[in-house]
Amino acid sequence: MTVEAHILRLLSRLRRDRGITLLFISHNLGVVRRLCDEVAVMYASQLVELGDVHNVLERLTHPYSKALLASQPPLAPASRGSRLAAIAGQMPTIARPDGRWVFASRCPFHEPKCSAGPQPLAMTPDSRRVRCWKADVLGAWPHQQTAAEAPAFPRGDTRVNATRLSKPFEGSRGLTTWRMSVARGRPRLYQQLGRVPAVNDVSFSISPGEVLGLVGESGCGKSTLGRLLLQLLRQSGGSVEFDGAALACLPAQALSPIRKQAQIVFQNAGSSLNLRLSVGEAIERPLALFSLAKPRDRIPSCATPSASPTCSFPTTSPSWRGSRTGSR
Repeated sequence: MTVEAHILRLLSRLRRDRGITLLFISHNLGVVRRLCDEVAVMYASQLVELGDVHNVLERLTHPYSKALLASQPPLAPASRGSRLAAIAGQMPTIARPDGRWVFASRCPFHEPKCSAGPQPLAMTPDSRRVRCWKADVLGAWPHQQTAAEAPAFPRGDTRVNATRLSKPFEGSRGLTTWRMSVARGRPRLYQQLGRVPAVNDVSFSISPGEVLGLVGESGCGKSTLGRLLLQLLRQSGGSVEFDGAALACLPAQALSPIRKQAQIVFQNAGSSLNLRLSVGEAIERPLALFSLAKPRDRIPSCATPSASPTCSFPTTSPSWRGSRTGSR
């Protein structure tokens, strides 16, 4: 977030000082409100709403624009059983959609007239353009009903316990780390390596069923802490316990059953894939690693989404096993 703020300030200064023109592409409506003068909303290759950024974001009129704003997670506290607004169905993927309005099948305000033919961008009284013939009479995007409250987790129990975890890394090894001293009249060249603390004296516990949110700007140690919990990195100080077992005291072979229960989902899913493996080989790997299925059963268990919830994926392509992960 700190890097993002610096970049946004730079863009604002360049626009002010040099009069540059910007086309700013983003999913973040808050950033769009801060930086932009006008905003255009696209759906399935077409503009659906275009106008002054404050007019559009403060009073959205097109159904798709309403859905985008309603699906943002609120900062206000909410119950764990609450659900965000969602858009039913999927965006059309055909190269040339027919003459009907392509959002009609996903729109809760849909009427037969909406599918009668293509809808043009119409001008509204506040000088915006909207691709919806009844945008001025629509209400708010309907929210999903609140689901049943999630069961409370037992506060007294502990599944994961981290105690005074620490992990430093060696600093730069460049020319700036070399020093010269004079001892007994003779010069001596030596290298002085600094140590950068990535995690320093961190303690917390997580109960079964509890969700602990770890936040902070880039480089503060969040990912390193996650790797320490799973022993992908070994801590320099402190301890990690999983169901009462001290992980640092276990040999590598004994960690396999624990990694079957506790795994990491990396932030960048693309870089966490091994591009040398086909899609089928990548999906088969955990089944083989943890002996979850016999070799002859691994492909069917992954090819059927209902068979294994951890291996579900679209089954519309029959050649998935030979497809490479790099050809996305």
